[in-house]
Amino acid sequence: MRRRITTIPSLAFAGGALAVGAGGLYLAGLLLAGGEIAAGTTVHGVDIGGLSRAEATLKLDKHLSAAGSRKPTVRVADHSGEFDSRQAGLAFDVRQTVDRAAGSRTDPFAVIGGLFRSGGDTGPTARVDGGKARTALEKLGESLNEKARDGAVTFGNGQVNDIAPHDGYALDVDAAVDTLRTAFLSGKADSVTVLRTSETKPKITAAETRRAVREFAQPAMSAPVTLTAGGKADYQPGRPG
Repeated sequence: MRRRITTIPSLAFAGGALAVGAGGLYLAGLLLAGGEIAAGTTVHGVDIGGLSRAEATLKLDKHLSAAGSRKPTVRVADHSGEFDSRQAGLAFDVRQTVDRAAGSRTDPFAVIGGLFRSGGDTGPTARVDGGKARTALEKLGESLNEKARDGAVTFGNGQVNDIAPHDGYALDVDAAVDTLRTAFLSGKADSVTVLRTSETKPKITAAETRRAVREFAQPAMSAPVTLTAGGKADYQPGRPG
């Protein structure tokens, strides 16, 4: 009786070999990286590749604490000032930053890919206290906003003078929170962050000012004026009252 020989299909054999090969690459990637963070990983230029989470946290905490204490320059229209990030409730979240940097170590595809490339730069994450941020921005606006000026009419030396109105502007607090968070995360110490403003209009416009001069001020200056004092009238043609 002839013994029956079972053969392994070539497709199954190839699939098994591929799985073994991928597993070997995964293990090699883990061994070469050394720590929990992929080799070549940086945050704001700080190399944390090959470190454990604890080591990376300690190293980043020192660097990001210094970066977070800076007071960036902000510009509101034509005015500039300093902004205290800490008082505004902006702070780097070192633990979450490290977790994100180490997250790829659980992904086999990322680990295998790390054999052929470095970990690259990972942006930090930040916490924002919305209430503190709005309070700080409103205070900043008080010093940098410019109020709209109404048109006006004045009299001097027998002349009528009109004061031209001009627009003002106010800091857009809602938009500024997101803008400052983005600028804070970039970590550029010498940059100037331009904050969005909303335009404010004068209540008395140039057209209304010209009408007041034409219909009231000029006629009042050209007509005779009678001054009364102590029961006596003094008729003074053409003189302003």
